Amino acid sequence: MSTITSPGDASKVAAARGKANTDSESSSSAAEEDRWRDQLHQLKQQLEGEKWSLRFHELQSYKAKYGHCNVPAGSSKLGKWIATQRQHYWLNRDVENSDIMSDERVLKLESIGFHQDWVPDGLTRKQYLWDYMFEELQSYKVEHGHCNVHVNQNSGGELGTWVATQRQQYRLLKEGKTSCMTDERVRRLESLGFQWSIWDSMFQELQWYKATHGHCNVKMRSGGKLAYWVKAQRQQYRLLRKGKRSPHMPSEREQKLESIGFQWCPRSETKINLSWDEMFVELQLYKAKYGHCNVPKTSGKLGTWVNNQRQQHKYQLSRAGKKVRTLTAERKARSLTDERVQKLESIGFKWRASQANVPSSQRQKQQDKGWNARFQELQSFETKYGHCDVPMNFGTLGIWVDIQRQKYRQTKEGTSSYMTQERAQKLELIGFQWSVSTTNDVSSSGDKVDGTIPSKENDERKGTVFRPFLLGTGYC
Repeated sequence: MSTITSPGDASKVAAARGKANTDSESSSSAAEEDRWRDQLHQLKQQLEGEKWSLRFHELQSYKAKYGHCNVPAGSSKLGKWIATQRQHYWLNRDVENSDIMSDERVLKLESIGFHQDWVPDGLTRKQYLWDYMFEELQSYKVEHGHCNVHVNQNSGGELGTWVATQRQQYRLLKEGKTSCMTDERVRRLESLGFQWSIWDSMFQELQWYKATHGHCNVKMRSGGKLAYWVKAQRQQYRLLRKGKRSPHMPSEREQKLESIGFQWCPRSETKINLSWDEMFVELQLYKAKYGHCNVPKTSGKLGTWVNNQRQQHKYQLSRAGKKVRTLTAERKARSLTDERVQKLESIGFKWRASQANVPSSQRQKQQDKGWNARFQELQSFETKYGHCDVPMNFGTLGIWVDIQRQKYRQTKEGTSSYMTQERAQKLELIGFQWSVSTTNDVSSSGDKVDGTIPSKENDERKGTVFRPFLLGTGYC
């Protein structure tokens, strides 16, 4: 028998015994956990077996009463159970080493004549399996609100694979290739709101998410595939903002996303910027307190927002009637809608900050004074060149002439405009044309840029004298 010769040896022995006890306790705990897991599995199998036997006895009673086992799938729980047995049977035959249905259960079913009913009357095996999966998709739609079943989704499984197969077969059908997708199947799937495009199916899922949660900001931790799709849409949008090509984000998709309140920059929208309607309410409170809407730029978020509205309105006026050439310009042009313009004007919002606190009578005098000054410049131009088609590159006068045409179009369309009948007549009296001429481009120095500038002297030498046609249709 060994003896302990020193205190150091005693401590080592104690440590070894403690470790042995800890290892023993750990292994005992793991073994206990395994036993509980096995018992739980056995209990589940027992309950499932009892449920299967109960349905089997119901089927025996059905066979004794009707003489067959072809129970309609949607008629009762027994019908759904029969449909499940058929699916398990064919999966057992198609998938190698599958034990989804035991041989014992197959023999029990066939012992009462079910071997003749593995496929219902009038259907082929493929037709039956397709109908069964379609019913599964119907149930999924009722529960989730859409048909976008993912292949790797926990609740999807075989149904997710089947859904992906339908889209693949549909593409083959559209390409004129051999496909098991028929027109009838297309009709049945579309009756459920089935989307053939992956993008449209994900958009449908996002709509359902919005209806459930009230927003479209799907969290990455819990959103699964939808969260990654939402992230991809924002990435494609950022590419467009940078002027890069993005074939996956056409304007149609962008508008569809915005129509359900999709936010391209959710963090800045929720933490920095309030929504337009919320800022409008802030402006209404400001108006009630100070009597006007002329919020200084330096007055926090509201001041910045008010200035942005004026800048967007100014941009829209400058681009009215012109073709938008870039996607960025298109977004900027439609950011301030007609509805928002009307809401702002309904509370006395002034689009020019310098005139926001000026009395209306004094403001009208200032506008008339400025308009008459530009009109005199136009008269001088007409005297020199014999026409009023001042090009945009002619400076301030060219821009003013373009604005007069815009205001005239707004008046004709019934929109509020400062183009009065008196001003229109004054312009027409000097031969002003409301449609733009493309042949009279002049540089800021008055030199010809492109085309011929008809002056009165040149025309008189040719025997033609331009006189203003009073009805405003040109020269006679």
